[in-house]
Formats: sequence, structure tokens, C-alpha cells
Amino acid sequence: FDTLHEFILSLLDTNDQQLSAQVSRMLGAHGHEILDLIREKRPDIANSWAHGVTNEIYQAEANKLAKLLRPEAGQDISNLLEKFSLEELLTECKFVAPNFCSVLDTVGHDQANPSERRDHSLVLITVVCMLATSRSERSNEFQTVLGLYFLACGTSKSQFAVLHHSGLTSSYTKAILDLKRLSEELKNKAKALVRKVPCMISWDNINIAFHKAEQRHDNKNHFDNGTTATLIPLYGVEKNLPLDLLPQRTSRRQLLDITPVRDTLPSPVQAASLEKSFLWHIEDILLDAYPIIGRHFPDKKSPPPVSLPIPLHKTEVYPLPAMFIDESSINGTINVFETIFGKSLGLTDNEIKDHGVFLCAGDQLSVSLLDKVSGIRRDDIKLADNFSNFLKGQIGLFHVKMAGTRMILNEHWGKANSKSPWCLWLENTLLARKPISAGWKAKQLPPFRPTFELIVDLSLPAHVLNGCELLCGNESLAKWAASIKDYEDVRTLVGKVKNDLFSAVRVEELRALPEDRRDIVLENIILFNRDAIILRELSMAVRAGDVGRVTDVLAFWMVMFRGTGSMPKYADALFHLLKDLKTMAPELRHAFLMNWLVNTTGLKDGFKEIDLLQEHQNFWAKIVYLARGSNSSWQWISMVSVCVFYLRDVMQKLQLEYKIPHNGISHTTPSTTKDIAAIRKYLSEHAIQTYNPTRTGNEHATPVRDLMESGGAYTWTASAFRNFRPENYRTKTTATKKTSPASEPSANAHNDDDDADGSDTDEGSEPDTAFPASIFDLDSSPDITGDDLGLDRDCNGQSVDIDALVRATKDLIRDM
Repeated sequence: FDTLHEFILSLLDTNDQQLSAQVSRMLGAHGHEILDLIREKRPDIANSWAHGVTNEIYQAEANKLAKLLRPEAGQDISNLLEKFSLEELLTECKFVAPNFCSVLDTVGHDQANPSERRDHSLVLITVVCMLATSRSERSNEFQTVLGLYFLACGTSKSQFAVLHHSGLTSSYTKAILDLKRLSEELKNKAKALVRKVPCMISWDNINIAFHKAEQRHDNKNHFDNGTTATLIPLYGVEKNLPLDLLPQRTSRRQLLDITPVRDTLPSPVQAASLEKSFLWHIEDILLDAYPIIGRHFPDKKSPPPVSLPIPLHKTEVYPLPAMFIDESSINGTINVFETIFGKSLGLTDNEIKDHGVFLCAGDQLSVSLLDKVSGIRRDDIKLADNFSNFLKGQIGLFHVKMAGTRMILNEHWGKANSKSPWCLWLENTLLARKPISAGWKAKQLPPFRPTFELIVDLSLPAHVLNGCELLCGNESLAKWAASIKDYEDVRTLVGKVKNDLFSAVRVEELRALPEDRRDIVLENIILFNRDAIILRELSMAVRAGDVGRVTDVLAFWMVMFRGTGSMPKYADALFHLLKDLKTMAPELRHAFLMNWLVNTTGLKDGFKEIDLLQEHQNFWAKIVYLARGSNSSWQWISMVSVCVFYLRDVMQKLQLEYKIPHNGISHTTPSTTKDIAAIRKYLSEHAIQTYNPTRTGNEHATPVRDLMESGGAYTWTASAFRNFRPENYRTKTTATKKTSPASEPSANAHNDDDDADGSDTDEGSEPDTAFPASIFDLDSSPDITGDDLGLDRDCNGQSVDIDALVRATKDLIRDM
């Protein structure tokens, strides 16, 4: 060999198999040492060679990454969102590009000083995805998901531009196109779903104020009323519900065969069930305030009552396009259902027949209007036009709960600045809470959440704990709780509290005393305790998904709503509901009850009312995703309303992927301990829950009604349940100067299908009554007026002995 280069080249490129094997073994044993010596001798040459080789490796791996992160042709956006996982994506990237990912990992991760607050792997996969889209614009799977996330978060167009040019997300234009694609996909999914499985519909009005900064003749501030709807597959219904499960509608009004007492009052079984629930709630409040009892007796606490629970499952929801239709009228309701079934779902008569009965969930007004249009169109031949043949109304429990809360608040509110020792107004003032306009003479509806919180979360626990302290036999409830030796002592105390402070029977006994020995304050607070604990029972029964316990509460509220004299619409709605459940076909009743509540999380105690779900959809559509400026239109709302839950899920999914806590400690529910203690202190100092007919201020207290007693008396009035009975038809002849046929009915006579609530054609043409409409019988939408839901007086000019009816009702209630 003339040169060393020729010798080394010949050695490494020899064709001699024996020599080649020896060289390979030598390089395997000493290759790194030789390369290190070369780099030490000539680092410039070694580095240049290494850079060129690694570039080839990285380019090959980058091509694989670009291909991996490129969405499949024709892939649905919804499918991409459902399968998106940063952890799985990082694993796949490391598999196809191990060297490239290893280099980035080494560069970005200081092994000597690892960060405790940052997850390095999240930064790594984000950088990899950003570099992939830089190499190929089509490798944008990650950017597509983040584009929808930023869109869901309300990111502005200018911020989108910055994030897009940095490679973190897709452009604003593409994000909007992806949103439109997602909307079309979800529409098609809903159309396909309704043809495969039995479904139900939920619908509600949505009110949106459009504000224009620069107003012109054709561009002004305005307020629009529309409707949103959701398609929900039925749970626990294996096959379609045949249309013949619905009885044929023969009259405009729903006529019912009513049996007094059995149909008009709670059954003894329901009364016993609610009494057991009272005991559990008192025990639950006591153990929640004094966890030391639970620690001493970990397995002794009574389990929550169970009646008819919905099995735990996760509810799927498919929002439908929002409609620019005001559903708070008969014509509006007709247009809504024609749009839902004809346009949004595209169902023909044959497809409706194949599907079977649709349950339709809404608030009291919506279900009432559905009933009216079903009666109006009962004789239509075309199936899609005859709603009574395939739609079954289902009243939403959230609005019922709101009405029940208003009922309790108004009955026990008292008078502002009253000298009475106790009323809800006083407790609200004692806690320095925001003043509320309440009482049956209030001009506006009280807010729901503050009033529900005052009744269930503050007043009721304080009253229970004060009662326990009074009856435990110890000067301090805390000392008693720490000294318990037998858990039966807890159950005994709970029973005493229930009998003394939650019993209408005791109120009856107190009210039977002579006037100078009556303690009106104690009577009032006992009735409040009973009413408040019923509200707590409904709330917790809903969360647990126990529709049996729900119906038990509604059986009592049916009577109590009637007893107010101001909420006949809700009283009628609950009466019809409970009567309908008794006569409904078993298959239909099962579907109705098992789909009265939804659970979108699939978690225990995660059930909620369907109408609350619809309200959530309205919130996301008009508060979070309502476009601004020229894009603020019903076309946009219709498109985005279909995607609201997907966009919300994208936000939650990305927060979960990047390990961002859903709620920080700054958003936890404030403790109620101090507020409850303040009420307990007041009750104790003034002995409010102790019998004391000579208490200072008793003369200023006004007795509240026992709504069960006053509502129960309604059953035996002549006009009771007249909305569910046939009309009494009369003709009337009036003498006039001109002779008219004697057989001609007067203008005031009722036709065969007359309904006291209005005419066939115009919901607004209801006859005026001598009594003003009550705002407390309305759903809490500002667009619903008293004309739409005119208040019918329960007892109108009937000569009946009310005292005798009250005594009879007391006897029946006592028997139950």
C-alpha cells in the first residue's frame, strides 16, 4: 500500500470474508473508541460527518412524523376529537422517530435539575407537532384540535393569527371551516341515530339580545326569541315504542276519570316513604355537621332511601340546530315541531311510524302548549301533522323545582321590617344577604339560586341542628356527639326532632289550643321545616336518579301548589302527570321514568333534570359562543348550537391532557359553617323552636298556611279539576228588540271542544278573568306573559262549607 488511506480503505472494504468478520468484531468492540480518537484528532471533520449523517436520519424520521400527524382523508372532525390523546400521540411519535424525539428530549430536559412544576413530555409532544406542521401544512391533526379549543375559549381573530404563525394552531379561517364541518357531521349523526334507536326530544326557548355598536336603519339593537332542541337516545328501551301505546285523542281537552283521594292526595305508601326520607335527611345533616359521630360509628349511618332508581349510565346528547321561532305560542310550537321532525331530522310519515313514540321534555309552558296543539290537530290525517299520535309530553323537573322553591319562599317569607321573631326575611337579613323581593304580593320573581341556597343550605341545617341541641339532653350538641356510646341514641334523637319540629300533626295540635296559648312562631317554623326538607328531598332524589322518590315529592307538591291559590297551572300539570303515570302503558311508563333524568358524566350522583340540560345548552350557545359584530346572526347560532357540547368537551379534554385543574381553590364553594352558626345562635337565644306562647313579638307573627291542608280541601269544591272534566253545555236566549232563533247559542256558550285556556287559533285570545294572573305560576322566561298563562281561580263563587272540607281533609291526612 502506497498510503495509510489505501490500507485502511482496503481493510474496511475487503472482500475476504474472514478478514471482514475480524474487522466487524474489532469495530464492534472498539468502534466508539476509534471514532472518539478521530473526533479528538480532527473535530471539524468528525462533526461535519456526524451532522450530515444525522440530518439524513432526521429527515427520514421527520417524513414519518409528518405522515403520522396528517389526518386521514375524509376523517370526521368528531372522530378526531374523540380519539385525541397527547400521551398516545407521544408514544407513536417516539416509535416512528426515536432519534429525533431523543434529541429534542435531551435538549429540552435538564436531567440534573428536573422541573417539579412542568411536565416535560407535554412540552416535547407540543414541539414535535409544531415542527411537523412547519414541515408540512397538511400535518395538522394537533393544530386542528387546538384550533377548535381556542375557538371554544373565545380566542380573538388577532390572537388566532399569532398562534397560527407560531405553529401552535390552525388559522382562524380553518377553525371556522372545521366548526362548520363538525356541525354538519353532528347533524348527520342525529339523523342516522333517530332512524336506528328510539329517541326523545327536549326543547326550550332561548332569548338573545343583539347589541349593535353602530346602529343604522337596518342594523339596530333588538331582542329575538328562538328555540333550541336536543335529541337524546332512550335509555333502557331495547325496541321502539309502538304508536298504539298512546291512547287516541278524541277531544281537545285531556279528560280524566278522577277518583277523589286516590288520585287527588298522596297515597299512604308515599306518605310513609317521605317520612322515612325525613329521618334520613335529619340524620344526614347531623352527621355532616359532626363528623366525629361517623368516625365513631363508621358503618352505622342509615343508607339513603331508595325507591325507583335509574341504573347508572352515561347519557348521550345530540343538540339540534337552533331555530328562529318563538315557541311560546300555539303557532310557534307547531312551527318548532314541524322544523324538528321535517327539516332537522328529515323524517317522513313512514319513518315516524317505524320509530314509534317520541317523548318530548320541556318546561310547564312548553308541555302545556304541546298538549294544546295535540288537541287542535287530533283529527289530521297526515301522521307528521297529528302530534297526538306520536308525541308524549314530559314536564321538566328543574322548572318544577324552581316553582317549589318560590312556593316555599313566598309562603314563609313574612314581611320586610316585621317585628315577628321569625320569618325567612329575618334570617336573610340576619345573614346580611342581598335583599330579595319575595312574598305572594311581590311584583317580580325572586332569584332561584340565592333563595334555594337560603332554604336548603342555610336555614334548614341550622333548624335541624338547633332542634337536635334542644332535644339531645345536653347543653352542647358537640359534647353530646363526642359522648355517644350507642348509635341508637342518634336514631332516637332524629325521631324526636322529626316528630317535634317537622310534623304537621303537631302544628294541628298547637293550633287547636286557645288563642292565648298559641305559639304562632313555632307553628310557622315547623311548617317551614317540613316544606324545606321536602325540597331537599327532591333535590337529592334528582341527583341520585331516584324517580320513585321524585314522584313521592310531586304527589305532595301537587296538593301544595293548589293550596297556594296562586299556582294552579303547576298544580294541574302535576295532577295530570301523576294520573297519567297510573294509566300509562307499562312499556311507555318504563321509558318515561327511566328517561326523566339524564347523566352526562356517567358518575354516581351525577343525574340532573332534562330541562336543566337544555338550559345549559342555551347558556353555552348565547353566552359563550354567540358571535360578535357582523357574524352575530341566527345562521351562526343555528350552526354553533349543534356543537356546544362538543366544544365544551374539547375544552375539558385539553385541560385534562395538559393537566390543568378544572377548578382551583379560588373557585370552591364557600363554607356555610358561619352562616349556619349565626342562625343557630339566633334560634337558641330567642328559643324560636321551643313552645313559648308568651314570647316577645308573638303578637306580630302571622300564621302561615299548611299548604297540604288548604290544597287538600280543593278536591271537594264544585269546580275541582274542571280542566280535566267535560264541560257543561248550555244555550242561552236573550230577549232583544229583533227576534232571533231560540236555538242560536249565545256568544258566551261553550262549543264542544272549548278549552278554558284559549281558542284553537290564537293563544293570546284567552278570555279575561276577574282575577289577575300570578307571576308565580309562570316559567321564569321574561317573554312569557300573564296573557299566555291566565290564572284560573280555583274556587269561584261556590257555596261550600270550607270548614267542613278542612276537617275532612285533616282526617284523611291523619289516616295516611
